[in-house]
Amino acid sequence: MDFGDESIKAGIAETVVDMQSSVSQTGDAFYAELRRKTYTTPTSYLELLNLYSAMLAEQRELVTRKISHYSGGINKLVETNVRLRSIDKHR
Repeated sequence: MDFGDESIKAGIAETVVDMQSSVSQTGDAFYAELRRKTYTTPTSYLELLNLYSAMLAEQRELVTRKISHYSGGINKLVETNVRLRSIDKHR
């Protein structure tokens, strides 16, 4: 999984640690209120990372398409500007 640079990886790691703590606290509260145990497995976190990875890939693709689209628009504007200048020179 390519999550990007080290600062992004550090942010993801921090988020996973916060989630683990939150899930643990919520599980304890659930047990205190209803006397039912909950279990969070490592697979849950792996699924979360896979989901994040898939969403990241989707967003990267979207950004790439938008950059291409906008670049095409900019090229058209530049071409139009060059043509207008050419027409103005001939007048």
